This record gives sequence, C-alpha cells and structure tokens, in this order.
Amino acid sequence: IRSAAIVQLLLGNVGFPGGGTHPFRGHSNVQGATDVQGHGMGSLPGYVSPPINTLSIRVYQDWKLQGMPDAWSWEVPEWAYDKDPFKLISKPSRGQADLNKVLQVYNFYGWRRLELAWGVFCGTIPPEDPVNGTVICDFPVGIGYSEVAFVRAALRGDIKAALIFGENPVVTNPNSRLVMAALSSLDLLVVSDLFETETAWFADILLPACSFAEKEGSRTNGNRIIQWSYRVIDPIGDSRPDYWIIANIYKRLREKQGLRLPSEHCGVKDEAVIFRKRSGYIEVYRRPVEPNSSWDYSGGTGSSKPVSKLEEQVNPRIINKEINFSMLLYQGLYDPVRDIFRSMSRDNSLRNEEEIDGLFSKIYKVYKNWGWSWPQNVRFMYNYDSLSISVGRCINIEAAGRRWVVCGETGEWIDEYTGEYRPAFIPGHSFWEPRAFKRRLSGISDLFGGLDIIGFIRTGKPKIRSAFVIEEQEGVRVLNYQEFSKITGAVYLWANDTLYWDRETASLPANLKRPFFPGNGWRDFKEKYMSIRERLSRYSKELGGYREAVARIIEEDGGWYAGYDFRWPIHTEPAESPNTEFAVKYPSIAWINRYNLDMILGRVDLGIGVGDLSTIPVELAATEGELVIITSNRLTEHFHSGSMSRNLPLLRELVPEPFITIPKDAAEKLGISSGDLVELITIRGSIRLKAYVANTGQQSCWRYDEDCIPIVSITWFSGFAGAVQGPVGNILSPDAIDVVTSIQESKGWLGKLRRVIV
Repeated sequence: IRSAAIVQLLLGNVGFPGGGTHPFRGHSNVQGATDVQGHGMGSLPGYVSPPINTLSIRVYQDWKLQGMPDAWSWEVPEWAYDKDPFKLISKPSRGQADLNKVLQVYNFYGWRRLELAWGVFCGTIPPEDPVNGTVICDFPVGIGYSEVAFVRAALRGDIKAALIFGENPVVTNPNSRLVMAALSSLDLLVVSDLFETETAWFADILLPACSFAEKEGSRTNGNRIIQWSYRVIDPIGDSRPDYWIIANIYKRLREKQGLRLPSEHCGVKDEAVIFRKRSGYIEVYRRPVEPNSSWDYSGGTGSSKPVSKLEEQVNPRIINKEINFSMLLYQGLYDPVRDIFRSMSRDNSLRNEEEIDGLFSKIYKVYKNWGWSWPQNVRFMYNYDSLSISVGRCINIEAAGRRWVVCGETGEWIDEYTGEYRPAFIPGHSFWEPRAFKRRLSGISDLFGGLDIIGFIRTGKPKIRSAFVIEEQEGVRVLNYQEFSKITGAVYLWANDTLYWDRETASLPANLKRPFFPGNGWRDFKEKYMSIRERLSRYSKELGGYREAVARIIEEDGGWYAGYDFRWPIHTEPAESPNTEFAVKYPSIAWINRYNLDMILGRVDLGIGVGDLSTIPVELAATEGELVIITSNRLTEHFHSGSMSRNLPLLRELVPEPFITIPKDAAEKLGISSGDLVELITIRGSIRLKAYVANTGQQSCWRYDEDCIPIVSITWFSGFAGAVQGPVGNILSPDAIDVVTSIQESKGWLGKLRRVIV
C-alpha cells in the first residue's frame, strides 16, 4: 500500500477524483458493510446523511409537497434560504442546480426510499404545513459517536447499552484499559461472535454467530463488485446468522413493548401523501405506516425461495431485494422485471461489442457479466470518456429500442418503457453520478409510483398505490397507474422510478481538493501560521507547558488552526510528537477535534486512572527506560484480533505468542536479545513481551540532527481469551482520533522501553 501511494505521489495522481490509491480493505465485505450499514456515526444506508435538525425535516416535508423532485426541479423554500445547511445552496430556484443542492436532494431521496421500504414516517403533521406542523421522524436525527469516541461516552453515562457483532474492541481498539472500563460500565452488553472473545467476556448476553460457511448473502469487495456467497453447511448447534439475530431481537423487543418509534408515540398510522399544485393541495394516496411488516423477512417466492428452514424464518434474499429498493447506490443489484439477483451471475465471458459496454468490455478485458457492481454495474469509477480516448471517438449503440451515443463506461439501467436494459450514465460515468440524477416523475408521483415495496419484495406482485398528477394548460389532471402508463408508455416505472442521467448531470464539477474546514487557502493563512508557531514556542515557556500554550492560542484565535481550510495539506505532527521542536514547528492538527482537545486540556475526568496522551517527550521524563516511537502491525498468520486464528491449531503453532520487534542497534544499546522479556510503557499503561531483534534498515529509528529515536513495533492479535493468550497490545495505543474520519491514531506514538531482569 505504501509503495502504491508513493508511486501515485510521484505521478501527481493525488487530490482529485480517480487519484490516490485503491481503497484496500482489510476484511471480506468491509466495503459492503460501509455501503449498506452506513459509513459511520452520521450516515444512513447508501451514504445518505440523516436529518441534522428539525429544520431539515421541515424542508424535507416541503420537498415531498413539491412531488419528490430531482435537484433541477426542486425549489428551495424561501424560509430556509438563510439557514444551515440550505444557505450553502447557490442555485435555490427551480430549473438549475449546484452541487450542494444535488447532495441535499440525494439525502431527501434516500429518506423517502427508506420510508417506503421500511414502512416508517418522517415529516410533519399536518403535511400541508411544513413550517408550523409537528415534526415527527423515525430516523435518527443528528450524528452519534464513532467507535473510538463511543468508549468515553459510555464512561460518561451517555450510552447505556451496546450490541456488538463480530468485533473485538477490547483487543482492536486503542487505549484498551479504557475500553474494558467502558464495557463494564454499560447497563447491557450483547455480543454475537464465533468464540468467547475478550469483548464477549464482558457481555451480559453472548449469542453464538455463524461463520461465512454457515450462511448465505452478498459480499462487496474493494472494487465494489458484489457476489452472492452460498451456504456450504448448516449452522452448527444454536449458532445463527447476524441477520436472523437482528430480526429476532427486533421481534422480541416489539412483543415486549420495548421499542416504539416516534410515529407510534404520536399515533401516525398512515401518511397522507399530498402534492402542492397551483389549484391547491391534492392527496395522491394514503401510505400505511407499518414498520412491523417490513421486519418480517420470512418466506419468499421465485428466486427468493428459501434454501432451508432457517431461511424460511429470516430470508437474506428478501433483505437483498429490500436493499435494491432502499438504496439508490445499490439499485440494479436485483432485477425486479426478470426476478434475477445480479450478484449471482457467474458468466466469465466478455460482452459482445453490440451490447451495452460491450466495446469497453473487449478493450479493457472487463468481465461485466460476473457479479454486479455499484453504481449500475459500472466497473471503473469516473469513466466519462474512456472510449473516446481509446478508439478516438464516441460510439453509437442500440438498446431498449433506441440509439445512444456513448463515450465511456455507462453501466446499465432498466428502461421504464420497455423493461429492457439501456445505458445508464450518458455519455459515461462521472464523479457525482448517480447522486446527480433526474427524475421524470418529479412533481407527478411518489417514488416508484407509490409501489408497495414491502409487499412486492415478498410476493413479486407490483401494486401501484399512488395517483399521477399532471399539470396542463387547462388545469391539473389526476390519473391512476393504468391511465398514466397508457398515455406515456412508462409501464415499468415501478422498476426504476424513471431516473435518468444526461450530459447536464455529468457536468457538475467534481470540486477537486475540497476543503474539510472553513477558512482560507495557504497563501492567506501563512502569516497566521507563523504566528501560531511563535506563540506556541513562547507560551510553552511562559505558561509552563505545551498543553497550556495550545489552550491560550485557541482562546486568542477562537479555535485551533482557525481560518485555514486545509485544502492544501501541510505537515503536522501526530498527537504524540517525538520531538518538542517539531511539535512547535509543525503543530498537530489533532486539537481541531474537540474529542482530542478535551483529553489534553483535562476537561474530562473519567475517574478510572487511565492516562490520555503524552504530547511531547518531556511528559514521559519521569518514566524509566529508553524513549521509543511505537507502531503496530498485523501478522500473516493471525487475522486482525486473532479471535479466529488463535483458535486454529496450525496457525497457533506458527505464532504461539505476541512479541515486539526491536531494531538491532537499539537492542544492542539496551542489552536485549531475541527472546528476552522487555517492558513497553506509555502514559496509558505497560505490557511485557518477548523481544524479536531484527535488522529493520532505514525504518529502525527516527533521525533528527544527532537524535536517533528507535522505532519498535508491537503485534496486537493476542488477549486473555482463546488458545493463544498474551498481553493486549492496544493497552499502549492512544485513543486520539483523526479529525475528519475519527480513525484511531495507532501508527506512531511515544513510549519507554526497558529490559526486564527476571
């Protein structure tokens, strides 16, 4: 990965769509989990942001009153112009769109899909009054906690219960002593796993899970290709797949009145779907609000026929259909016209030139009939003009009874008129597609014509509930599905919601090098940056410490790095810098994040005696040993936390215990040989491991002037459970987080190393 990143840097292929390196994934189906479960604490399935406040729900209700329009057909209400996040939209009027408007509609569109597929409600009562009506929403509002931040939130009492599926945070998460304390503090901890892991040791309830061989379902790899994984054996003992466990937990909670949605508290049994037209308000239909129906995944017909009695209870194929309709990103995963799961395709032949993306398939040797990839089976992202470059021109193809001009990879999309496939992205896939879509049913009908999605994915019989409202010069006409499809020919509108992509949707600028923070560019900020350096050095001396200096600068400037947008990256030191001069010269970006800042300013006393950060070496001065920079590494022989590999005899024999890799020069200086017991100490705790002395070359130490601080590496596959036991390596690592992604900073921190005299 490092080598690939260096090559891309040398080529200048960083900082724009299509640049960078491949998003290497560390586990099977991490991509699928990210796509479908939501990519973090602030996302619904399909990278759809949840409502951030009640205003966003009010504007969403107004969007529904306008007929669920695409961005080009949407009129941002005047009463929301000057409020977050809508004040960022530069083209609020109907007929035009900018990127912020497109992304906002993408969220609204995602919420509506989930309302229909899950049988829930989000909006206002009454629906005609989005400004003053009562806001009711079954979706989570706002942003929750990341996996790292969840720990301190639990210790504060903000989180009372947790369900952990197939993860072992006691071993994998940073500052493990803090994690253990947090899990102990919960009122309820439920863990589902294959073995009794370290995390499961803290559980109130341990549920036996299935391995990949005992269940079926789809997997998405790092190339976004989705393939169906078939079951090999029946589940062993009482073990059950995660989807079975989750569905049954929901069922039991509902039976015991332990879970009620906001819509149920407020007595919302159905939604009056109303459009605002020039003649007034028109009720197009009433949609039942029935969350229990959407959670019944039993049975299945056609290609969804259960493969065993277990799948008769909770059928993953029905869940797969639900994903198709609830997530625009994954629409096409299931073909509702032909009742085919595209992820089950195993055709290893190239497409013919006359087929959609046939020439592309032939030139680039892409097997587009093997599995399916999002979006719309596009295999190469940002593939707008690959054909015009490789063959010198755009080409014409015929599909769904029409001719299409194609310049790149288009992917395929079900045509609402014929039910056949047509090219999706015209003339080729661009950066913001499919988020930048157009919708022929904008202002005319609900999504998919008001298709009863909950019923269809279980029975295979389409039932269109919504009316179709057509504005004409003489007035407004309200038609049923048969009348509308007869006039327009859009017989299969329930299969694709009449979405399409054209040159205008593809023309949105990719917004290269997007800033993560408000402020100015480097040229305008440079003078202030030099001031931060100077004050950080001066205040550290005057106030008695680095932390105090950071606090003073934040007080003076109104924030850390206030005014710089980081559009152009600059070097900043990690949260724990090995050199005080560097910590001042290249101030860490970490303190932009409130979570990190609270740690170094001592704002949160958790009362459990676990340290936080040693920001500069002097903060470890009283600790005995040689100053070292610590990093961590996986092993080929042990997978991740080792919860599976530690229990496999052959892998256990290959690496029977954890160890620390120490550079040869540092080991000689400290009198350490391979096999010696050493102690590694940080502000968060200490562990004892056997040493493995190695010639690590240029990575043996961090050099600055005459300094050469050794770099040591620890493994972290071990713990106190399983057949291989040993200290938890992440006891040492800091729970400082990346300011954008909230990922733990576990590739470089400070500690002391000493030989243990036995």
